[in-house]
Amino acid sequence: MDNDINTLLRRAFADMNNDQTDDAILALKEILQIAPTNEIAWTALYESYLYDKKDKTAAYNVLEKVYSLIPTDFNILFAIGVYFEQEEINLRKSDYYFDLILKYHPNEAEANHYVGGSLVSRDSQKDIQKGLRLLHKAIEIDRSYIAPYITLAYMYNKMGEHNKAYALALQGCLNGKEVQGRGSINGLGRSMERIAKKIVNDTNISNKLRNSLITIITVIKSSVKLDCPAEYIDLISKMTAYKMLYKKEEFQPAIMLELEKMQSDYFAIPTEEKRNQEALIIDNLSFAYLLKQLFGVSILKFYHINDDIKNKVSIVWKSYRQSYDLVLNSNDRELNDIFDS
Repeated sequence: MDNDINTLLRRAFADMNNDQTDDAILALKEILQIAPTNEIAWTALYESYLYDKKDKTAAYNVLEKVYSLIPTDFNILFAIGVYFEQEEINLRKSDYYFDLILKYHPNEAEANHYVGGSLVSRDSQKDIQKGLRLLHKAIEIDRSYIAPYITLAYMYNKMGEHNKAYALALQGCLNGKEVQGRGSINGLGRSMERIAKKIVNDTNISNKLRNSLITIITVIKSSVKLDCPAEYIDLISKMTAYKMLYKKEEFQPAIMLELEKMQSDYFAIPTEEKRNQEALIIDNLSFAYLLKQLFGVSILKFYHINDDIKNKVSIVWKSYRQSYDLVLNSNDRELNDIFDS
C-alpha cells in the first residue's frame, strides 16, 4: 500500500510541476481513497484547488472532510484556522480553530509557535501580545526548537526593541537544534548580526567597549606571564578581555561584531605571506574551538579534516587553553578585581 501511495504522490507532483493540475487532482484523490488522512495528499489537494484552480469552495471541502476524520489533529486545525484568517478574513472563526489547537495541544512547542506566529502578524495589539506570549511559551516547552526564536527576534526588532531581539537571536543560536523545515541557525545568526549592527550604530557602545578593552588587556599583559609566542599572548589577552566584558549585556552585540572582524583580520594574510593550507586550517580550527569554549557559539567556518589535522589542532588548542586558564587562575589582585567587577 505504501508503494502505491508513493507512486501516486510522485505522479501527482510531476503533474503539478508540468501544470497538469487536473491530472494531479485525480492522483491525489486516489491517494485519499487509500489513506483518507494522508497529510501530504490532502495538503497538496487543498492547495491545488485554492491556488491553481482558484476554487475556494472545493478547497475548503477538502479541509472539512479531513477535519471530520481527525478533528483534534494539529495540522488540519491550523490549516482551517489559516484558511478563515487569510481567505475568508473571518478572525472569529479563525480564532475558534486556533483555540482548539491550544486546547488539544497545550504543551506542544510547535502548536504554540504556529498559533503565536499567526497572531503576531495581525494588526490588533491584543492579538500581537497573545502571540508573543505563545511564542515565549513554545521556547519554555522546548528550548531547542528554533522557530519561535526566529519569529520573536523578527518581531522585537520590528517593534524597535533591538536588545531584546538580539538576546533572543543569541539564545536561539546557543540552544537551537537545526531541524529541516524548522528554520535555520545560520539564518538566525545572520539576523543577530544585522540586529547587532543596528544596536551599535544607534549607541556610543563601541567607544566604551574599546576603552574598557584597552584597560583590561594592559592589566593582563603586565600581571600574567604567558609562556607562549607573542601572537598567542595578544590573542589570549584580547579574548580574555572580551570574555570578561561579555558578562555585561550592553557589550554583547558589539563584542560579537568585533569577534567576527577579529576572525577576518586574524586570517587575512596577504597571498605571498600565506603559510601552507594545512597550517591555516589548524589555526582557524583552534581559534574556532576557543570561541566555542568562551562564548558557546561558533561564528567561524569549519573544515572537513582528517585525523592528522585533528591531532595538530588539539596541540594548538591546548596551548590556547592553558594560556587562557593561566590568566583566569591568576592571583593578581588588580586583575581579579577587574574580573569581579
